[in-house]
Amino acid sequence: MQGLRKLGKTMFAVAVAGAFLAGCGGSEEPATQHSAPERPSAEERTVTSEDVKEEATEAVRTTMDYAEAKKEEYQQEIEAKLVKYQEEINKIAVQSRAMAEDAKVAIDQRLQALIDKKDAAQKKLAELQSTSGKAWEDLKAGMDAAMDDLKMAFEEASSHFDSSEQEKGGS
Repeated sequence: MQGLRKLGKTMFAVAVAGAFLAGCGGSEEPATQHSAPERPSAEERTVTSEDVKEEATEAVRTTMDYAEAKKEEYQQEIEAKLVKYQEEINKIAVQSRAMAEDAKVAIDQRLQALIDKKDAAQKKLAELQSTSGKAWEDLKAGMDAAMDDLKMAFEEASSHFDSSEQEKGGS
């Protein structure tokens, strides 16, 4: 995350520098014309403001493509986790049906809390999917918090279910 921000700041600085150089005016033509060498030496090469604009534009495009790829990767990771949590929720729901009524009520309450947390995480994912650029990074923190809440609710429900299972087996 820090690396992405640093890269974004660097790309922004390159774009600003390109815009500044473009605004400085001057001829768009190179200072010297070369006809003989295929690759001019460093002393013979000239860089125009148009060259800087093109490179800055390409750098910005590359940064945006990178950010979009990271967003897609993150979304896929979250989607996979949500699928696994749903599978576990389904298992707990099936197992709770076989429990004694008093234990079943407690498990069902925790199960509903777990479902609510998963639904909240699913909504955050939908928000994340509809954003682009910098906005998705801002929403990522909320998505991470929702996934942490879901994980904690799952651990709580699982531990309560496990203790209820042991009581049931010990009876």
